[in-house]
Amino acid sequence: MPCAMRCWANGSKQGHIPPCSSMCLSAASRWATKKTSERKQVFEKELPLALEAIRYGDQHFFRHFPSCDFSPIFVHFTSEYPELNRTHPYGIPYMYR
Repeated sequence: MPCAMRCWANGSKQGHIPPCSSMCLSAASRWATKKTSERKQVFEKELPLALEAIRYGDQHFFRHFPSCDFSPIFVHFTSEYPELNRTHPYGIPYMYR
């Protein structure tokens, strides 16, 4: 529900679509780069299913605030390794209906 809560808190000004936000910690400080990279790959593979579940769980919210269905989703992967410390776009909640 963090995506919907963020959209709701920001409101939706006409012509402005607020971004959704969430936080994910994908690496522990003592893990080797290879292990951390493998963990990130698993997370990325399962993320669409998680986003679909969030969208389904918040379907009533999106029915009442339909503009939030078109808010961009960005997921930031936090890691001590620069090559894994990135933000990736994941479309909009509407894609996960």
